[in-house]
Amino acid sequence: MAHGTLRVVTAQPSRRPRWAQLCVLVGACLLLASAGMAVLFGRGLAERNAYTNARACGADPSGDCWVEVSAAVAGKHAVDRVFAADEQAVQINDLSGPEIVLADGGHLWSILHPGDRLTLRLWRGDFVHASAAGRSAETTASPLIDTSRWYAETMGLSGLGALLLIAGLGWSSRHRGAALVRQRAVAWMIRPASAVLCVGIAGMVSGLFTRSASISMVTLAGLAGWGLTELAIQASRLMRRRVAAPVLAAATIPAQAAGESQPLSS
Repeated sequence: MAHGTLRVVTAQPSRRPRWAQLCVLVGACLLLASAGMAVLFGRGLAERNAYTNARACGADPSGDCWVEVSAAVAGKHAVDRVFAADEQAVQINDLSGPEIVLADGGHLWSILHPGDRLTLRLWRGDFVHASAAGRSAETTASPLIDTSRWYAETMGLSGLGALLLIAGLGWSSRHRGAALVRQRAVAWMIRPASAVLCVGIAGMVSGLFTRSASISMVTLAGLAGWGLTELAIQASRLMRRRVAAPVLAAATIPAQAAGESQPLSS
């Protein structure tokens, strides 16, 4: 009499691959970096609101106010920026005097010549605004400048970090059996994370051309880009399904015909 052997096989959880571990690590670091950028963005936004609500000092210089001073243009030159449009610098009073850099002020910089008078706005020890001959521009020291860049970097880092974190944890959920993130939940989590990333990319692209972009315009441009990308992905999936459906039907019909043509066995 043969005796059978009962063999018990225990399922071993698959080890998370190194790329998934790296995704989790890098994603967490990017989220921490985005938190730091959020602090800078909050401070910049508070300073921007303070500058917007500030008033001219006038006869009473108390409180948070600004004063206008007149200066003579001693010279001007362009300031090179890496991967961005050049900025325009103006030297005032004399060749050894202070230098102000205009942000998006090409229309003002183009009409300035040595000896011209320039009206400057002084706020909290910095020249934040310049004007002459009916034209004006903010300087790089103005709180109105670079707020959208901090916003874009915060959104971009948080979106990319969230996507990497979802990718790493999603692999863990599929292959180790731990229900950390279900497949459907991962799909829904990817959408907002990718939307945030698109907003960040839109802000960084706009920073190549201007440093005074509106936060609302950056957000709308990023969401529009994300929506068009999502629409293109869904349209591509629909086209693949329509192409695959006739091929599947053509393969099913001969198989059914072959089954019907088989003779019945007695």
